[in-house]
Amino acid sequence: MTKRKIPAEAGAPKPKRKSKKQVPFSVPKNAATKALIARNATDSPLLRLPLEIRNKIWTEVLGDRLVHIDYYAYDSDSDGISNFNKDRPCHESEWRHVVCQDDRPEGSPPQRITTKGDDSEFVYWKTTHDECDTAYSRDSFIDFNRQIYDPHNPDTIDCRFSSGHDTMRLTIMRSSRQIYVEANQVLWTTNTFSFTDPMAFKRFMSTRNVHQKRMLRNLRLEFEWSLPDSSKAWNSALIMPIVRSLSGLRNLRLFMSYDMGEALYTSVSNAYGWPVGSTLCEGLEKLSILPLQSVETAMISPKWSSTVGGWTEAQKKAAAGRIRNLLLNPNGAEVYAEAQRKQKELFREEREREAALKAQLRREHEEFLARKRSTEEKKMVVVV
Repeated sequence: MTKRKIPAEAGAPKPKRKSKKQVPFSVPKNAATKALIARNATDSPLLRLPLEIRNKIWTEVLGDRLVHIDYYAYDSDSDGISNFNKDRPCHESEWRHVVCQDDRPEGSPPQRITTKGDDSEFVYWKTTHDECDTAYSRDSFIDFNRQIYDPHNPDTIDCRFSSGHDTMRLTIMRSSRQIYVEANQVLWTTNTFSFTDPMAFKRFMSTRNVHQKRMLRNLRLEFEWSLPDSSKAWNSALIMPIVRSLSGLRNLRLFMSYDMGEALYTSVSNAYGWPVGSTLCEGLEKLSILPLQSVETAMISPKWSSTVGGWTEAQKKAAAGRIRNLLLNPNGAEVYAEAQRKQKELFREEREREAALKAQLRREHEEFLARKRSTEEKKMVVVV
């Protein structure tokens, strides 16, 4: 039975819910906020320092770093166990990041690591960013274990294997409006943001405001082209609205992994200068419209590669060099626009050929039906 409302309550307007939408700091409107800002600028020992010194402090705290960023989302099934899902937002989702402690040039040779035990010696090779796994970021490692692994089977993970990498100390930006404005500039202009997952890159850029994306100066992308649908995913992530919004991007680092044979590389590179012009570079070619000042590229074979007669190191460097030259072309915007125009022209001609072929088939079918009707009519006349 529903509760009967009192007449006074039935006509009363419902209170409006306050919006929880987060907005960036704006110009203060009231006198109290303006007075607080003015008092901080004169009374705070930190904010009384010259701007040049404050910028050095902000850079030391949260600038000049290589930051690996990823996005994690989980769906709980009927048993209460969370399942990993990056493709869509879920009720349990969060961003993870770690600050790289082993930032070396792309394509650096692996380091030989030797660990000694009581009666044995273990040797392994560590490549760049092998330990930069955002899943084991120190600040959220315990929550990560709770969300992904079955609590009834504690042997599924050993917390000792946490990478221990630092995370960005972003809480300083919440201390005051002036610190936020000054440190925000340092955060986006001095750090290099690194992405290995195309969907995380697309989600990150789609959720930043225009000012943040314009301030971003340094970017690192990692392409696992040997994995199924990897190139298609990156082509979908590097859409033109996102690329155009990164108008302040100046330095780009690309780390690419692909598996192919020497003979195949020779044939495709001689034909049209692979990988430029292939489906692998459809997304990357869009970045050529940006005023990039430096591009660092490296091409390697995947660790699991077992291709006999695989392509040589010289061929990998040549392929990476073609991509670098494409992106550093000062006329990149015009070249890309001309390539798009030619592609549209080809598509238009293809559609016209298909339409002409369909029209021809339709005419032939109509002529066939007309001949068939004429033959049947003649037969009927003979019978009569």
